Amino acid sequence: MKPSLKPGLTNRFSYTVPITKTVPHLYEEAPELAAMPEVFATGFMVGLMEWTCVQLLAPHLDPGEGSLGVHIDVAHKAATPVGFTIAVEAECLEVRGLAPSLPSGPMTASTRSALAPMNGLSSIGTVSTNRLPPRLRQ
Repeated sequence: MKPSLKPGLTNRFSYTVPITKTVPHLYEEAPELAAMPEVFATGFMVGLMEWTCVQLLAPHLDPGEGSLGVHIDVAHKAATPVGFTIAVEAECLEVRGLAPSLPSGPMTASTRSALAPMNGLSSIGTVSTNRLPPRLRQ
């Protein structure tokens, strides 16, 4: 990891919700979900938060390093319909030394994400991707 990763760094990402990211499309083989309203799915929301955090971290990783979400705490306050544009804002809150629970992860960065209508806190660790099993490197 490069020394440029420091608390206070931010990233903002806007995303317009397509129908393919709604609850009925989360697990299309699940009839219970297929019957749900076509609003932005919490599962896809978490992925969007992680995507924004990955964008924040990417310029600060060395070759052979990647990021890996290790914790998330989210409050989802309202439904977001198809066609609405949402913005995710990620901020690096802290950078800590070794993350022993991750395969050779040298650090953990805590990030705060704000996404109308939700907010959350996540922890992202880095991993040395060349030390992962081959099936997980892709």
